[in-house]
Amino acid sequence: MNGKSIKEQVWQTAEEPKMTRHIFPEIQDPLSFKYGYAAYTDLEVGVLEGYLSDTPIAIGPCVLSEHISKSDPRGLWDLVFALDTYFLTLLVGEPRCTDNTGFVSVPTVDELLHPSRGLLIWKHQLEDLYRLFDTSNQRCVEFRRGINNKLPATLRKAQSLTFACGTSLGDVIEERSVFGVQTRPSLRAAHLLSAS
Repeated sequence: MNGKSIKEQVWQTAEEPKMTRHIFPEIQDPLSFKYGYAAYTDLEVGVLEGYLSDTPIAIGPCVLSEHISKSDPRGLWDLVFALDTYFLTLLVGEPRCTDNTGFVSVPTVDELLHPSRGLLIWKHQLEDLYRLFDTSNQRCVEFRRGINNKLPATLRKAQSLTFACGTSLGDVIEERSVFGVQTRPSLRAAHLLSAS
């Protein structure tokens, strides 16, 4: 991280309208939300991550800089993993285990999910897993959306697709999607932190 100091802030949007609009310029009416969260090194350079919510956002028990330090990132994808497991924890509101011990080993899955230490945390990973069975980009996106929306037909389809070892794609998704949702990789945030 080159010694950059990470700041995290939670605020009530009505009390900080200027900052809210600065951090969320793409949102038409960011003040319609009650609370904001941002992680940043310098607000003028850019925000690492930001959320708006109608429910209070809690930071902790570990702050982002501590979480990154504990994760001991050794490269870009390690840093992205640390950022995204932290941000997903904020979204779901409670810590989740990111230790992959105990997963049923499926060699192809293990290789595809290696950058995220065996966890299914990124949207493209879910599409890539489905792509092992169907090469249509449109159907891969539809499958991801169906899984995330818990559509019964998509969940049945995931159970019907099996790897050579007999484990179904549905079982892999259920076991490895510890946050219950996938996100886009925080590549920009990782780049901002690792840039000199």
